[in-house]
Amino acid sequence: MDKIRPVICHILYFCLKFSIMKKLYFLLLAICLQTFALAENNYQISILTCSTGDEIYSVFGHTAIRVKQQESDLDLVFNFGMFDFSTDYFAFKFAKGTLLYCLGVQQTDHFAMEYTYDNRLVTEQVLNLTDAQKETILRKLDFLYQPENRYYRYAFIEKNCATEIRDILTEAGINFKIESISLSERDLIESYLPHHKWLRLGINLALGRTIDKPSNTYRSMFLPDDLHDELEKADQEIGNVIAEEHVLNSITEREYKSDWWYSPFFIFSILFIISLFIKHKGLPITLFSIIGLVGLLLLVLNIFSLHTEVKQNFNILWCNPLYFIYLPFILKNKSNKWLPIIFLSTIGLTILIWITGFQIFDWAIIPILLMLAWQNGKQLMMNR
Repeated sequence: MDKIRPVICHILYFCLKFSIMKKLYFLLLAICLQTFALAENNYQISILTCSTGDEIYSVFGHTAIRVKQQESDLDLVFNFGMFDFSTDYFAFKFAKGTLLYCLGVQQTDHFAMEYTYDNRLVTEQVLNLTDAQKETILRKLDFLYQPENRYYRYAFIEKNCATEIRDILTEAGINFKIESISLSERDLIESYLPHHKWLRLGINLALGRTIDKPSNTYRSMFLPDDLHDELEKADQEIGNVIAEEHVLNSITEREYKSDWWYSPFFIFSILFIISLFIKHKGLPITLFSIIGLVGLLLLVLNIFSLHTEVKQNFNILWCNPLYFIYLPFILKNKSNKWLPIIFLSTIGLTILIWITGFQIFDWAIIPILLMLAWQNGKQLMMNR
């Protein structure tokens, strides 16, 4: 066994490094995980936590598992965050909740190089595990990498790169402390978006009241940074979970410029002030058309999406698809006193829901609410 193991491990490394005979590589990888790792357990298993990036898909960071064979060149990263941008109807599948992510395998040095290029820090937590725990993790990774198990339906909070690893570690006997926290999942999400105000607005528009309840430390681990922090607090029968921690690369500190003038709140406030002095009927037609269209998208999401986070979304009260009914009356200069009363009521109900904390809305909608209230008020006065 001692003579054969280094030979196969070097074959694995050669196949991966030069991208030769990929099918043979993955076959040998499976054999390696199921025989040598289980027989002698000279593997080191680590959790890699990657810092946030500037792209939408990287704003919340990333997590992966590193498996290193200590007596050979075999050093791999198991990455649950792989997806294909060229997938047909990518945006539609993402919104509907049918987009498939998959488990991929990369060389650790290539993985670290990618994140260094993107100026994102990679932190490694080496796990203190028994042979039985290593066997459980390696068997699970081998099972999940089988072609029939490799793909999974992505869900932002319930099933992503961090929750997959959290669940594997839990199965291996890592005891995460489950404690209530005062922050909701919306609070946790917003903490990553101070420099991405338009993205924050879009997320707050799309997500409903289900993420406004106080969360707990276990659910919060849908965020890679929270998984990293909770691992430091976790325990197991043999003691601490983390044997050591260090970084795999170096980056330059990211600088963000103040963009208050480009924020949605500022821009919408300017538009509201301008709207106070415009009397042309093209303004309410444009405003109500945009609001109705966004409301229609929210309605479709609420009905057809498999993402539970978009359900029970009361943004649809003020961003109402029924605004489309308004348009024929305005175009034909006809009056309808009930429509402005209904829409003013929905604006008032939105404010009440916000004040009571039943659902939290984005601050950027305040000037939009004022604009809608002003235009509906004008329509009501015209119909008297």
